[in-house]
Amino acid sequence: MRLLRAEVRRFAKRRLIRWTVGVFVLLLGLVLAGASYQSRPVTAAALATAQARAGTQLAEARAAHAERVAPCVDAVRQGRPPPPEFTADCDAAAAPSPDWYPVAEFLPYQLSFRDEVDGYLLLYGALLALVALLVGASFIGAEWSSGALANLLVWRPQRGRVLLTKLVVAVGAILALGTATAALWLGGVYAVARFDGTVQGTTAGLLQSAGLGAVRAVGLAALVGAFAFALASIGRHTAAAFGAVIGLALVSEVGMAFAGSVLRLRYPGAFQLSTYGQAWVTRSVTLDPVVCAMGATCRADARDITWLHALGVFGAGTVLALLVAFVVLRRRAIT
Repeated sequence: MRLLRAEVRRFAKRRLIRWTVGVFVLLLGLVLAGASYQSRPVTAAALATAQARAGTQLAEARAAHAERVAPCVDAVRQGRPPPPEFTADCDAAAAPSPDWYPVAEFLPYQLSFRDEVDGYLLLYGALLALVALLVGASFIGAEWSSGALANLLVWRPQRGRVLLTKLVVAVGAILALGTATAALWLGGVYAVARFDGTVQGTTAGLLQSAGLGAVRAVGLAALVGAFAFALASIGRHTAAAFGAVIGLALVSEVGMAFAGSVLRLRYPGAFQLSTYGQAWVTRSVTLDPVVCAMGATCRADARDITWLHALGVFGAGTVLALLVAFVVLRRRAIT
């Protein structure tokens, strides 16, 4: 317990970690403030204005279409064939319809909790994962680069126990931060939608799903933090973890996208970590075959990536990195 308390105090004194948490909370607040500033409830006056604008646009489009097909209509009335640039019915199918100008497009922006909560959860999950990456890597990386860990192991030569305690402190801090901010984030998004947008269609099931999405986002951040911790421990420096993560991201996103186009992979997104990150937070992602993504008959060949697939990918990677970190620590000399 004394070792755990000492590591908690050491973690809390890290200035970089405190600044990172502060900037993270500030960014969340700025996003909510921006959403509140931009979102406006749809009033009866705004709805009437939008309907009028949609009607005006439709009338202008119909007038322009009628003017364009007038020579064709006159030719048909006189018994002559239509000009070659027109179909036999004078492009009747191309006549503007009300569906082309939906009223919703002319309304001011209104945050809809039902429609946008997944996007806000993805944003939160991405920001929290970045924080976890920095916190996990910098905590152990700074200990290695400053020599503090080497000095500690002189007095407490239980290498595995020391490293495990530091890992528990880092992951525990990420979980605590994520739990607190996730609740505030979901509450903030709901409050903005309630007072400056709309919560229409929000059911108990939707709220439960959003809550589970937030829990998964926090869990993903914990795995990212543990993964970064392991990389920084293996490389004995914070920069080692950042370099490895950047390289992994480039290979996963850029490299696999290029390989997918060259090798004509049917589901290139299945080899990209961003797909699994999105599936983790939003529960599932549907991948359409690239070779027939524009065809209406290819939907049956779609592939679903669920959060369980993401758990397997991220969990296996994190466990493997941690095993390597502990083995390396036990076998190499401490200087």
